[in-house]
Amino acid sequence: MQNYKDKNGGVHALDSDEFEYLLPLGCVKISQAEADVLLAPTAAQLWTAYQAQAQAALDKSDVTIIRCAESNVRVPAEWTAYRKSLRSIIAAYKGDPAKPLPVRPEYPEGT
Repeated sequence: MQNYKDKNGGVHALDSDEFEYLLPLGCVKISQAEADVLLAPTAAQLWTAYQAQAQAALDKSDVTIIRCAESNVRVPAEWTAYRKSLRSIIAAYKGDPAKPLPVRPEYPEGT
């Protein structure tokens, strides 16, 4: 596999040099290591993906809040803290996407 970089920093891969004519004008051949660096997600992309995971966890936790309401059970403090932690991740401009998401508490008794 041959890798090429276009003028805008985009990476193109070809199975063979014989297909170079298909590339945009101005492409230059680059190593696999260079292609890997260019294709790696940015810090912003990693943070956005992490926030999406936090949002999904928050959305899923809504079920617990509904179960508490339907069963007339007070929402436990650990659930309130868990949801607050998820919201702070979602609202943050940046952060550490390698950090694990908050641990979901056990379902409240009686729900």
